[in-house]
Amino acid sequence: MFRTYFMTTLATICFTSVIVEGCALVGDKAIESFGEQWLPIVPDDGEREPKSNRWRYVIRPLIFRSRRGFAYARTVGDFWYKEMDKVVGLLIFTMLFCLSLLPINQLQTMLIWNETFSDILDKKVAVQETVSEVLD
Repeated sequence: MFRTYFMTTLATICFTSVIVEGCALVGDKAIESFGEQWLPIVPDDGEREPKSNRWRYVIRPLIFRSRRGFAYARTVGDFWYKEMDKVVGLLIFTMLFCLSLLPINQLQTMLIWNETFSDILDKKVAVQETVSEVLD
């Protein structure tokens, strides 16, 4: 049960981060040029308006609303991108803090001392066995 919730949460976070990063990477030029080909064609002086301009006038408000929506999505994406950076930084510093609390130097000293001490004891035992062989 826990594994299912964990994997679902992880997938949701990944999907959300992809959406946030996609929104954060939308540039000004992409927003300003969105829908240019669907806006009404401005005729030169003395020319008639093309017939295709009728439906272009209908969808013009939709294009401008979409541009505002993309700009808002980028703003929201930038905000959450910054928040994700804060969370990742906090996790890194928390892990470093927890690692700094571990008595790594003491453990290393104990291991080295124990290894050295056991080497010394082995040599003493070898010397005592040699001496006892010679005396016997």
